[in-house]
Amino acid sequence: MFEAQTCERDPIVVVGGGDSAGRAALFLARYAARVRLLVREEALSSAASRKGGMNR
Repeated sequence: MFEAQTCERDPIVVVGGGDSAGRAALFLARYAARVRLLVREEALSSAASRKGGMNR
């Protein structure tokens, strides 16, 4: 959490498409100026998209 607070004015890029990447992007969105989630596949993994909050 300390690391997230130190970059609150910086843009953040999270690479991945699974649950961990989605959770990290949502968490970092509370602190960073902008968060981009880069997904290497065509879409998020089906497990990630079924969890509430990923489609927000």
